[in-house]
Amino acid sequence: MKTTATTLTLPEELGIKLRILLLMTFLCAFVSGLNSANRYKPEYDSLTCLEIEGKILVSDEDRNLNCIVEVIGLDGKVEKLVLKDSRLKFKLTLGKNSYYTIRISRPGYASKLIGVDTEVDIETDVIYGFKFETMLLKEEALVHLNKEAMDMPIAIIQFDGENDGFVYDKKYTESIKHKLRESKSFDKSSSRISTNSKMLATAYTN
Repeated sequence: MKTTATTLTLPEELGIKLRILLLMTFLCAFVSGLNSANRYKPEYDSLTCLEIEGKILVSDEDRNLNCIVEVIGLDGKVEKLVLKDSRLKFKLTLGKNSYYTIRISRPGYASKLIGVDTEVDIETDVIYGFKFETMLLKEEALVHLNKEAMDMPIAIIQFDGENDGFVYDKKYTESIKHKLRESKSFDKSSSRISTNSKMLATAYTN
């Protein structure tokens, strides 16, 4: 049997090579796109290291009262965020290597303080995230708690190198809750005391 060889002219050969080259370029770009889609990295700001998302827990009957979230820096500068229309969630962006106090307040409730230490002891360009929920305490329950301890942060958030992220300082939190439970004597005839005030105070310190 006789085999017939096909001979390509120069223009045809160049056309085939060009199509192969275009196909390979497309495949390389496609694979590169897949790899970059799997590696998410937020837009980097050298002064930022932490994004905090918080949710405030309150009783249902008071949902229409506005909450105020204030961020106090070491320089005393205060940034205020007012949560209106029953909003109870907020997001904050904090700079690195500093200390912030977050103050959460609401009419008829005791203000709550949370400390945030953003000192990061490793070289990184990552913007970390931290989410938390916190309960506000009605003022009527303060009679069951140590008021002096109420002026201190209820919790401190700090960087943990072993876990490569921000966490609560558990020892501090347990210590401050213990101080809150060291309540002093109070006037039981006070009009501020309700039937559930003791329950509220217990829930706040547990």
